[in-house]
Amino acid sequence: MHRLAALIFLTFSLGCRESDLEQRVADQSKKLDEQQTRLGTIERKGDVDAVKVAGELLAKGKQYKLEGPPGPPGPQGVE
Repeated sequence: MHRLAALIFLTFSLGCRESDLEQRVADQSKKLDEQQTRLGTIERKGDVDAVKVAGELLAKGKQYKLEGPPGPPGPQGVE
């Protein structure tokens, strides 16, 4: 009797979870399509002029506080 109850419970719980799984798969598929569309748009824009971007970052970076994390400490000197 306990096995039958466990089997019924398992069947219903898997049945409910399957519809949730289908919804999650559909949501992920939609997100993937959106990301592929965005990537296609970026790819059509062409190459980036890295030298120009680097120059602008050097010129304007400090005033907009565009700084990276501090580097590792240097070696200790002789005491």
